[in-house]
Amino acid sequence: MIIQVICLALGAALACLWSAIGAVRGASASPRGWSAPLNDWESLVVFATANTAALAAGVEPTQDWSLAAPLWVASALLHGLFSLAGLAPARLAALLAALAVSGWIFAMAIQAASVTF
Repeated sequence: MIIQVICLALGAALACLWSAIGAVRGASASPRGWSAPLNDWESLVVFATANTAALAAGVEPTQDWSLAAPLWVASALLHGLFSLAGLAPARLAALLAALAVSGWIFAMAIQAASVTF
């Protein structure tokens, strides 16, 4: 479970970092400019919820869950780097990858919950 907790802490740190960098650089007045920094926080909320569901369902932390959590952190890191570089399609791909990993964790939780009932 330590891997998942570390990944949650790294995700929160990355969201803070990307938000701070966005504030220093100045967000544009367009709706896209305001919403892009929030993607990190939104993705973190989905990831945290998926981890909570997996924990409650009894997913084994040393199996696929321990692979999925670092993949999410890598996707969140790439999302911020692509955002800084101005690569919108790559940023979107990284965000979708992070959401897909969260979906994978939710699927593990559903599978574990269906086995226990």
